[in-house]
Amino acid sequence: MMSDIGGLCIEMYEENSRASMVLYGLWCTLWEVKEAVKNEASSQSADHHESGPTEAKRRKEETAKETETKTVENKMTFASFEESFSLADKDKLQKTCEGYFVSNILLAFLDEKGRRPDGQQYEEDVEELNKLRLSLMERLSLAPSAVREDFAQSVFSQLSPVCAIVGGILAQEYIKAVTHKDEPLNSLFLFNALDVHKCGIVERPA
Repeated sequence: MMSDIGGLCIEMYEENSRASMVLYGLWCTLWEVKEAVKNEASSQSADHHESGPTEAKRRKEETAKETETKTVENKMTFASFEESFSLADKDKLQKTCEGYFVSNILLAFLDEKGRRPDGQQYEEDVEELNKLRLSLMERLSLAPSAVREDFAQSVFSQLSPVCAIVGGILAQEYIKAVTHKDEPLNSLFLFNALDVHKCGIVERPA
């Protein structure tokens, strides 16, 4: 574009010297602006190469080095399933959540009947579950209110949202075990959708 303006100046000079002088002055001004911009860009590029990374970038690199994660192998001891539900530590049971006792009642029902609670035998199974509840509370010297009387009404089906939550926790722990990253839960995860205060907690009664 600059060469086109220069050629136009020569042509106009032959026809009208005053107009050519104005156009020539404009051409010179544009040329100076172009050269100034070019020099400024070259100067900034040189400064960048000389100065190296910016201060912010250097701080980021230093922080990354300081917070480098190192994996340290460790061993953990887990209580067996039998030990976890042995109900041995009676002092600790005073603070244990309701879900732990409900699990024991259901295990006792399974041992006695050889099956899970069945909705087709609803009344019979509810009566039996409540007998097991009272027997367990008496054996542990706990108040009957430690497990609500109507708990048996909610053990005859599986709720999809509850299964999704418990399944998600199980998947999380499986990933920890396979990758050897993060400390796993030790050792029971109890989820009770009816208890808003202790909905999902970790217990280790044994």
